[in-house]
Amino acid sequence: MDLALLKGEKVLKSWDYGKLKGWFLTKGTYNLTVTNKKIISTYETKQECFREDFDLNDVNGVAVSFKMKRRFFFFKRGALSVSLYTPSQEHSLVGVSAVKGDSWISRIPVIGWFFGGGTKKIKVDVNAAKDVVASLSLLVLKAEESAV
Repeated sequence: MDLALLKGEKVLKSWDYGKLKGWFLTKGTYNLTVTNKKIISTYETKQECFREDFDLNDVNGVAVSFKMKRRFFFFKRGALSVSLYTPSQEHSLVGVSAVKGDSWISRIPVIGWFFGGGTKKIKVDVNAAKDVVASLSLLVLKAEESAV
């Protein structure tokens, strides 16, 4: 998905940090983008797209963490957690290694296990997650400093 930017707005950094995996194909992608005016979190599939925008002027703090969940030879799986603190509340943007399916068919014993999808795997890119941890707060502080 192409981002529509405001006049004078430019992308500082963008990460494709996660993929929702199906049986064989990628079903959705997770992206985090920092511009000089806002932080944008998107989740996109073929059928839908979710986007959250946070104005950098409202962000007072950032908490970012990464955890290695599993490692088998060259296959790595991790979890990424990003929290933005604003004057009114805390906003959490989280990439995890597994989420539960929520369709009605997944609740039927045995049948739901085969046809309901069960647990969907979100593969968090380890290198992108480490880069998010290393540079997100610096980018936010630098963008806020240049705005003042």
